[in-house]
Amino acid sequence: MKIDDDDFLLYREDALQTDDEENQAERGHEDDDHSESDYGAILSRNPSSNCLEVNNSPWPQSYRGSMDMLKGTPPTMSLLGTSTSGGLIGANSSFRKRQSQIMNGDIESSSLNKPLISDEKSLDHHDQEVPATSFIDLRPRLSVSGLRLSQSQRQSSSFTQALVNGINVLSGIGLLTTPYAVKEGGWLSLLLLIVFGIIACYTGILLKRCLESSPGLHTYPDIGQAAFGVPGRLLISVILYAELYAACVEYVIMMSDNLSTLFPNTGIAFSGTYLGAHQVFSIIGTLIVLPTVWLRDLSLLSYLSVGGVGASILVVICLLWVGAVDQVGFHGGGTALNFANLPISVGIYSFCYAGHSVFPNIYSSMKEPSRFPFVLLGSFVFCWVICTGAAISGFLIFGDSVESQFTLNMPIKLPASKIAAWTVVIITVSKYALTLNPIALSLEELVPSTTQSRSHGVSVVIRTALVISTLIVAMTLPFFAFVMALAGSLLAMLIAIIFPCACYLSIFRDSLTNLQIHFSFSSSSSARGRSYLMFPLKTQTLRSPNKLQFHHNVSLIVSLTVGTPPQNVSMVLDTGSELSWLHCNQTSMIRNNQPDPTKFNPNLSYSYKPIPCSSQTCINQTQDFPIPASCDSDNLCHATLSYADASSSEGNLASDIFHLGSSDNNISGLVFGCMGSIFSSNEAEDAKTTGLMGMNRGSLSFVSQMGFPRFSYCISGSDFSGLLLLGDSNFTWLAPLNYTPLIQISEPLPYFDRVAYTVQLEGIKVSGKLLPIPKSVLVPDHTGAGQTMVDSGTQFTFLLGPVYNALRTEYLNQTRGVLRVLEDPNFVFQGAMDLCYRVPLGQNNLPNLPSVTLVFTGAEMVVSGDRLLYRVPGEIRGNDSVWCLSFGNSDLLGVEAYVIGHHHQQNVWMEFDLEKSRIGLAQVRCDLARQRFGVGL
Repeated sequence: MKIDDDDFLLYREDALQTDDEENQAERGHEDDDHSESDYGAILSRNPSSNCLEVNNSPWPQSYRGSMDMLKGTPPTMSLLGTSTSGGLIGANSSFRKRQSQIMNGDIESSSLNKPLISDEKSLDHHDQEVPATSFIDLRPRLSVSGLRLSQSQRQSSSFTQALVNGINVLSGIGLLTTPYAVKEGGWLSLLLLIVFGIIACYTGILLKRCLESSPGLHTYPDIGQAAFGVPGRLLISVILYAELYAACVEYVIMMSDNLSTLFPNTGIAFSGTYLGAHQVFSIIGTLIVLPTVWLRDLSLLSYLSVGGVGASILVVICLLWVGAVDQVGFHGGGTALNFANLPISVGIYSFCYAGHSVFPNIYSSMKEPSRFPFVLLGSFVFCWVICTGAAISGFLIFGDSVESQFTLNMPIKLPASKIAAWTVVIITVSKYALTLNPIALSLEELVPSTTQSRSHGVSVVIRTALVISTLIVAMTLPFFAFVMALAGSLLAMLIAIIFPCACYLSIFRDSLTNLQIHFSFSSSSSARGRSYLMFPLKTQTLRSPNKLQFHHNVSLIVSLTVGTPPQNVSMVLDTGSELSWLHCNQTSMIRNNQPDPTKFNPNLSYSYKPIPCSSQTCINQTQDFPIPASCDSDNLCHATLSYADASSSEGNLASDIFHLGSSDNNISGLVFGCMGSIFSSNEAEDAKTTGLMGMNRGSLSFVSQMGFPRFSYCISGSDFSGLLLLGDSNFTWLAPLNYTPLIQISEPLPYFDRVAYTVQLEGIKVSGKLLPIPKSVLVPDHTGAGQTMVDSGTQFTFLLGPVYNALRTEYLNQTRGVLRVLEDPNFVFQGAMDLCYRVPLGQNNLPNLPSVTLVFTGAEMVVSGDRLLYRVPGEIRGNDSVWCLSFGNSDLLGVEAYVIGHHHQQNVWMEFDLEKSRIGLAQVRCDLARQRFGVGL
């Protein structure tokens, strides 16, 4: 547990400003055009090689902002826009400002000329220095709850906005071709529309998990870089841009097809060459959209395109109107399944779900990211319903004569047909520039960074060339369904299905191997197929580590082996600490030339690797340490851990193989602290263990590095033995868990530990009587003081003064006549427990005592029986032993927090769910649970 004095003040600020801050700076300094890039800082695995760089930064830098335009909200409007699959597109106001600066040649304010990783400090009008801290680790691990977002990455979209955004992403031009897909593949091909929808929804969730694997991940290329380095970023970016380019080609074809239907007799002949309606309107359509790509402020187009969902629904309504009201009628027919043309149907159906390029941006912008799966589900269900409805209706109306766009079949003399055709044309014109813009910005990044070359004129040339190229491709391949099927089969399949799975397997390859291969086994009475890893927990009477101003009497011990060849170590399980560490001694030997079992000797391990201070692990992943890591004289990453009682440990970060159980269960490259200097008030007791297993939400904690989405432990109340389980705990014999959410505060506060397991204490009851405690006392104040932490490394529970005094008073009243109070004002057990009783030495059992219930949001922890009192070792008063209430006063320790210790977690199944950011509680006999798994001491 990290409870420090002034070390809370050492949080580092993020360098990136929010759009709101940029706008405020502009309003306050109208003559200054400088603004920070709000793109996430991305660190390549090997920035010095295999890298397409722009000013020493991976390309493309403009992706995040440009894709935000595809899902952003126009000013004063709430509907959000979309992506390549044809939904309508909005524009983010802050990005429009930045785009205007780019096109004006204002390179100082443009993100294009700013490296993503830079040692330069952020600039404001006072030259304030703020170090950048948003990076990607070389090997990201799962760390859901401990992510720290920069200010520019604050979530702002509500669930409703995100849902509309997701629906807009998927509701697009793909539905126009679904009747043609039924014609080519047969009626049974519609099953693929369901299958692809389910798969694409699942891969969207995989992208979410990838984003949660490391701070600084916000976009699809970021995920590619985290998974495969800079080459992965470049490959995914190129394919994403190719998908956008294919969409622009489709827009040109779609404009020409629908305009030629409205005006079928159009044609031009000159110099012996005749251009039909399709060619003429391809050129006219291109000339119409060309000026829109030169616009500096694309919000004008966003207002036209903001009705993407409405436009899609309107076109489908027009289709149904033609079939039902205008008496064109519905007709049967068609084949059940046509294997020969099924690939065309596959490509078209895939294109309908091509929204993954924008999904990461939607997730990053949500106020409640945990609800993102529901956004995906709602979006995909809507897309499936509208696409299936259009497919069935279109084919029933037009049968085997259906065109690649059903609007081309609708009789042009009917008003509904004209409305549908003009809706398609108008929407296509409005979104062409917004779809082409990300491609143009990425190409502009590659232009040498000079003011002249990045001028508006060069930008116009690049954008004009892109528009002309889409016209050439559209006239060369004027087959709408063919282009869509090709884009869907190749590009959309890669983006929506293959790459999410590949990136997920790469980022979580170690945890998947541990969970699903080496350590997986099924319980006949549990959730079959779920994987977990089991350790026996032992208790040890000791005084280590001294993290508060008192000594522990009992700690929870996990035994394992580390190094090559393996050395036995014992580690204190601590959910309140981040860095796991071992007491290292490079010379310690005992008899028969064997290592000292209480120390780890790195010289005897061939797999031991010290971590240099220049590594990204040292630079980026030690930000939540109470004291930032530094360089020692050998340029190694040096860490110092200190606590409020002045105890400390000091040494270097290193990595080695941790052997978990059998010899096959090896975890290589796990980072830990090799501490050569341990300071404590009782070194003899400290020597009973080798070190500490940090299990909080920090990126370097044991559980975060292992990549387990959840872990559990259970401590027996009889012999204090128990078990530690890494992985799922969905067992049929286990009572349903009651969950309480973890509290997260993104802003650094002096007295708030952001990587601790913080829950909300709602109140305390004594024998069912709720104590009169003001709610304001139970919530963290503006400094962060008053958080409630669940800490297995602390033995007892400590409450802030006002709450402790209320509990002490009520408990004293309810135990009058039951227990005899120790009348000794000078005796305070462990410096924090001053309510003690005298119990006769010959009395074997304590009387029935009033229970104490800790009430959390959504869950309760009932403390009863022997857990209420603790016998003070060696304290005898006449013929009586001394027992104290096992709740202490935090104020007497100088600790500004509530701490729930492991003494009150006995016979409670404690599940720490990092994936869903919550803690689950259930009353259980932990000795029986241990027997079910065959875990001994």
